[in-house]
Amino acid sequence: MSQTHPFDLVVLDLDGTIINAYERAPISQAVHDTIAAVQALGVPVTIGSGRTLDYIRNHIPGDLRLTHPVIATQGAVIGDPVTGHVLAEVHLPLDSARA
Repeated sequence: MSQTHPFDLVVLDLDGTIINAYERAPISQAVHDTIAAVQALGVPVTIGSGRTLDYIRNHIPGDLRLTHPVIATQGAVIGDPVTGHVLAEVHLPLDSARA
């Protein structure tokens, strides 16, 4: 019998959620432990942030084992947190930006 969960994916924000960029504090042990526990249940964990892909990659320690694509740049970029490759990107047309 397979175990079911009330959710299929956990998406976490960075600034003010799992990191405090103003204090430059590391991700807490409680956050590490919670992410590991969710992953152990077989639920993927990723990041959704207004920050750039590079920022996300530079602020997420490798021991969190976040390997699923991340949502970056206000949702305009989907990227691989391990390799840094952009998997999908949406550009706002200039006419729309000026409106």
